[in-house]
Amino acid sequence: MPIRRRSPKVSKAFRNRPRASAAPSPTEGPPVLDVVRTLRSGPFAAHPELSDTVLRSIASKASNTRRSILANYAVWKAWCAERVRKPYPAHPQDVAAFLQAHAPPIHVTKQGGFELRDLEITPTGGTPKKYSTLARYLGTLSKLHVDGGYSDPTKDPEVLAVWRVLRRGLPRPAQKAAFNFEAVRQALTALPDTLTGKRDRALLLVAYTLMARRSELVALNVGDFDVHPDGSATVTFERHKTGEQATSYLPPPIMAIVRDWWETASIRKGAVFVRLDAAGTGNRSRLTAQSVALVFKRIAKELNFPDLDPTRVSSHSARIGATNDLVEDGAPDAAIMRDAGWKTPRMVGLYSRGAKARHGAMATRLVALAAHARGVREADTTSDASLVGKDDDTNKTPDLPF
Repeated sequence: MPIRRRSPKVSKAFRNRPRASAAPSPTEGPPVLDVVRTLRSGPFAAHPELSDTVLRSIASKASNTRRSILANYAVWKAWCAERVRKPYPAHPQDVAAFLQAHAPPIHVTKQGGFELRDLEITPTGGTPKKYSTLARYLGTLSKLHVDGGYSDPTKDPEVLAVWRVLRRGLPRPAQKAAFNFEAVRQALTALPDTLTGKRDRALLLVAYTLMARRSELVALNVGDFDVHPDGSATVTFERHKTGEQATSYLPPPIMAIVRDWWETASIRKGAVFVRLDAAGTGNRSRLTAQSVALVFKRIAKELNFPDLDPTRVSSHSARIGATNDLVEDGAPDAAIMRDAGWKTPRMVGLYSRGAKARHGAMATRLVALAAHARGVREADTTSDASLVGKDDDTNKTPDLPF
């Protein structure tokens, strides 16, 4: 007769012990797919033609960039739907037609060239898009096709030909006004010692010294400031365009203005810059990104700076002013890129057009020639009186246009 072995007795506590979570099934895929599903069920639900690879790339970008891509692609797709065109992957001929439909009409000149006329109307009677808007549309289409593994339709010769004509004829946007150091210094002195004045003083100064974008400014928290015993601080925050961590140093005089705002507003944690309730209820919320430009415009308008047109002031004005000041100081592009969170020297040039022009090779040479001419003239005026009036070519001042 076979012997029946008893199973070992298992206690109730052992049966109810916490168990390790099972490893994810290979069919579940990596966690990043959850982000793709979120995009597909949310903002990109109307765009199933975009692959997972494209959505994964979009998901990795900053929130403002994601919204911009979605808005740009929606305009393109709506235009294609009206004309029964395939939006993705796009045909270069459709992209060229899309550009012409949103820009002033292109005319053929008597010499056989091409030019833009009637800059206030499109061929269909609509309002033309700005140069920057059309460039943004092209950039979005280019990125979506490259990420999806398709050839870039914006690099097609037909599209490039249309874009060259538009670039020559469309007015370029004027650079926004610059809140340089002198303007910031005057603002710090002139702003009142009210609660609003102290907040605006700290906001403008931090925007200038950190060279922060508006979204980065309003996202700052008190915990991002590591205050040192000497009163200075190291600020660590995220660059929203790249998602990288930035670290900047604020000396004691600057931190004194920031801490004065904190103490007056009783801010000990959370948002550094808050909205101030005019009704006096004490309810405060984080300052919005749109409010930054409004604050800067109000400062420029109230203080009436002669070289600062309030209509040209934007949330970028402090970044523009700081970039120009650094270029004027002779700072290398790499150092400016590090402080502003840029990846290419092109952005330094865009933000400091006037300063870069004054420090160009030819401008430097012309300044040197002017200095030489002044030196020669001063030498002539102090030369020996016996030489004055003599017809001697060796003593003549060089004929320089300065």
